[in-house]
Amino acid sequence: MELNCKGIVINSHDLKEKDKVIVIYTDIAGKIALAAKGVKTFKSHDREAIMLFSKTSFILREGKSLYSIKSADLEKHFTVNSYESYDLACKFAGIIYRLVPDDYINIKLFIMLSNFLTFIEINSITETDFIYSSFILKFLYLLGHYPCFGTCICKNEKSDEYLINIQESQLYCTNCIGECCEGGTFRVSSQVTKDIDFVLRWDYDIKKIIYGDRANKVLAVVNEYLKWHFHYKVN
Repeated sequence: MELNCKGIVINSHDLKEKDKVIVIYTDIAGKIALAAKGVKTFKSHDREAIMLFSKTSFILREGKSLYSIKSADLEKHFTVNSYESYDLACKFAGIIYRLVPDDYINIKLFIMLSNFLTFIEINSITETDFIYSSFILKFLYLLGHYPCFGTCICKNEKSDEYLINIQESQLYCTNCIGECCEGGTFRVSSQVTKDIDFVLRWDYDIKKIIYGDRANKVLAVVNEYLKWHFHYKVN
């Protein structure tokens, strides 16, 4: 059986002396591992099409354990021009590679990854906390986790301080803190809750990025969520 799809390369490792295993996230089939035979030789026509961060149109043949490449036509190779941008792109790809189940198919996740790689490519990025936090919050939303850190369970929007419960993915105002169970909790200001909601809804406008301490506080919440629910440690 053949599969026609678009895929973005998110990981690769050696298979044999001349071969590699390439992992792509596709528009119609989710995360796929495929065997790229002979790709490590200079005569290979597919080398650029299966480089990390390449967006490629594939025709794949289904095998017993891995797909094989019938054709690979490069559409776009996302270039990163700084260490900060490269590190950020690797984190994005690593999140999808490690945390997305093999049978999870979501065209919106494919589009989101493409949009973020495009944003990194065309903008000079030095402050990465905001961008990374936005990617993770959007990623969690697409996977159905819906971390509710913008409004208390009682809908109180006037509290000066809140308690975030990572385990429950819920926010509690000062009046409702007594109802909160223990487990991954910490206090934040109302500004932090507003910033989390803003970061989730961010529209890729570089002029709207939050910098400094405000971005760091959002990132702290994001990292705690990843560690609690996915046992994923961000370096």
